[in-house]
Amino acid sequence: MNLLLDILKTVGKIAAFSAIGILAFYFIYRASKFMFFKAVGLPKKIWKDLYAITFFALSLYLFISFFSKSFFPDKNISGFLGNWLSSWGFYFFGWQSFIFLAVLFILSWKLCVSTWSDKYHKSDAKVYALTAFLLSFAFASMSILGMFRIPGKKPVDNYAEFLASGELGRLISKYGTEFLGKTGFTLTVVIFFLTTSVLATGFDIITVFRFLKRTAKKILRFKSKNTAIKRKNLVKNQKAPSSLNTTKPITIKKVEEMPRMNPKTLYPEELPEEPEYDDFIDKTQQESIFSFLEEQSENVAAPMASENKLSSTLEKKLLDFGLSGKVTSVETGPIITTIEYLPDPGIKLSKISSLSDDIAMAMHAEKVRIVAPIPGKSVVGFEIPNKTKSTVFLKSILRDESFQNSPHSLTVALGVTTFNQPTVADLSQMPHLLVAGATGSGKSVCINSIICSLISRISPKNLRFILIDPKRIELSIYNGIPHLVRPVIVEPKQAPYILNSLINWMDLRYKDFGKLGARNITAYNKKVSPDAAKPYIVAVIDELADLMLTTGRVVEDSLIRLAQMSRAVGIHLILATQRPSVNVITGLIKANFPARIAFKTSSQIDSRTILDGHGAEKLLGRGDMLFSSPGLNAVVRLHGAYISTEEARKIVKFWAQNHLEKLLKNRIHDWAKISSLIVREDSVLDAITDPEQTPGAEEILQRFIQYASDQIGIEKDIISESLSSLSYYPPVKEQEESPLPDFISDDDEDKETGTDGLDTLYEQAKEFVLRTRVASVSAIQRHFKVGYARAGRIIDQLETNGIVGPHQGSKSRDVFNKKE
Repeated sequence: MNLLLDILKTVGKIAAFSAIGILAFYFIYRASKFMFFKAVGLPKKIWKDLYAITFFALSLYLFISFFSKSFFPDKNISGFLGNWLSSWGFYFFGWQSFIFLAVLFILSWKLCVSTWSDKYHKSDAKVYALTAFLLSFAFASMSILGMFRIPGKKPVDNYAEFLASGELGRLISKYGTEFLGKTGFTLTVVIFFLTTSVLATGFDIITVFRFLKRTAKKILRFKSKNTAIKRKNLVKNQKAPSSLNTTKPITIKKVEEMPRMNPKTLYPEELPEEPEYDDFIDKTQQESIFSFLEEQSENVAAPMASENKLSSTLEKKLLDFGLSGKVTSVETGPIITTIEYLPDPGIKLSKISSLSDDIAMAMHAEKVRIVAPIPGKSVVGFEIPNKTKSTVFLKSILRDESFQNSPHSLTVALGVTTFNQPTVADLSQMPHLLVAGATGSGKSVCINSIICSLISRISPKNLRFILIDPKRIELSIYNGIPHLVRPVIVEPKQAPYILNSLINWMDLRYKDFGKLGARNITAYNKKVSPDAAKPYIVAVIDELADLMLTTGRVVEDSLIRLAQMSRAVGIHLILATQRPSVNVITGLIKANFPARIAFKTSSQIDSRTILDGHGAEKLLGRGDMLFSSPGLNAVVRLHGAYISTEEARKIVKFWAQNHLEKLLKNRIHDWAKISSLIVREDSVLDAITDPEQTPGAEEILQRFIQYASDQIGIEKDIISESLSSLSYYPPVKEQEESPLPDFISDDDEDKETGTDGLDTLYEQAKEFVLRTRVASVSAIQRHFKVGYARAGRIIDQLETNGIVGPHQGSKSRDVFNKKE
């Protein structure tokens, strides 16, 4: 009976003081709010600022009171009120009073910061988690200290002596030990503290145990291996004398120390399906990409002869044909030297234009191209190849101010002019580009420089690619960049279906634009939130002639429709062909592709097919090109930027490692090392990005999983599940309504459905979803190596049967059933 009365008295005191404090606080709050907010008419923001400052000042006053009471009891500088509050605080909570003060300070600071904005910040969750952790620690501390009855400092003014645990901790430990015993009560307090800490901070204790288990296994494995090596050496030494032993000493590699575990769980319930990117990459990442590119060579281009000799030779040769005039300027570029010639009055330009072969013979040059007249000038240009040519590297153009300070998103680096001036262009203004020329003239290098200049500036959030390469060897190196919508298409028969899906996406975008009254993609992205913004889509076809011969007019019709309508919705086309004939570059294609690049052609007819004029047959090859664009009044001769295949691979590996780290970060704790090992070997990266076109992809992945497990010390099952649950290419929003086609034969399609109407992979997919708690089309597609359409049907069947929830945007679907 006395025990019950003691409990009731203590609870009553605490309840009375708490009620008085809460009521006082409430009335002060209401009175001050009415005074400042209602009566005085202060703005809401000012009222909130005053309230936050007052609350923070109160916290500071309490801290001074408790500090003075604890360390200077004879000289309390907080006055009678502070002395009274600190005395009762120490009496009830003991040393834990400072923890409650810390919580009060955190909440006060949060209130001061939150007055500037009413929006929810990510830091709010951290503040609340820290508050909950401190409160649970204070409760556990006072409970444990209560069992030892450690005395606190004696306060003055005849106040009661307090314990380190406070009166509350003493009572909790007293009744807890009587009911559970000291062992049971201590265990209960520890479990309570760990449970609340996990709930508050999200820290995964199981992951720590797994880490300790793996570390112990690694140490034991190292010790057993070391012992075996020593025994082996001992046996060898016993078999042969030391003087005859020529065996090299065995060096034992030191086991690397395991890195600190990521506090996040291995398989969180909600995994990010799409890594977060900004619209453009930052300067640090851009400099990393530039470091992979070769610097501009120091060798200077040299003309065929001195400027005076070239000028005199040209004037003398023209006089032989009765054409008088004088040379006004000689400019030496990286590939050619341009001589500007001013003819005398009465000289027809048509007579000069027909003398290119005669001038080439007189100059001992390979070919001479005559520009009559040079656009914007009243002179005729004679372009003569240099004796020593210099290569124009892509890095020099990407570092130029014209590229760095370009306001356009789709800025591409083309090359330099004949006067060595870097030239860039905006793909969105072209809006489509046609590239043509003979074999070996530089088309593939031009395509590579365009793609690399785009991905060295724009992130996957703002730009996506669809690459079609029937030759299989030119564009397949880009399978590792996250900018792709799907792996590079190498089968010509698949191209019409991809282009048809692109047309469907175009129609969907026009519907979305119409709802907001946006005329183009720029206006639409300004009206919606950043998360709902639509990326640019660039479709690149490396060999149009092969597609035209394989699929006929199907590809041509799709290309024409896209070229006519897709500019406004941010879809652009780049076509390349080595057969610039009228059967490939038809009249309709030429009409809808005003921007064209012509490399060296074998005849003047091919030049007219590309540019509607001659000149391409006079080019020198190896990147020498003529560029025509709607923004230019005439054809411009450029020397294309050069980028090697190895440089392009390094850029792809940079993006691949960066993207893999974002994908694996929440799936496995050693994500950085795993990503580094993946991009180290091209075959492993290909097996992950495009397993259908990689021979032996399954065996490659199995060998890699075994190798990674040995190198890092992670279990093979964990690595396998982490790789199988990710989707490398983030899907665009249009794929939800119009998914990309799943290229399967009719027989395979019949085999997909069982007798019960469900997919034959349904049960396996169900088990995979329940085990990993990851429910997305991309995860099913990657794990079972099926197409997007089939994976979508499986997810729909799981949703129909109540296994998973509906689609939630970029977040993973909810998994309702638990694995049995």
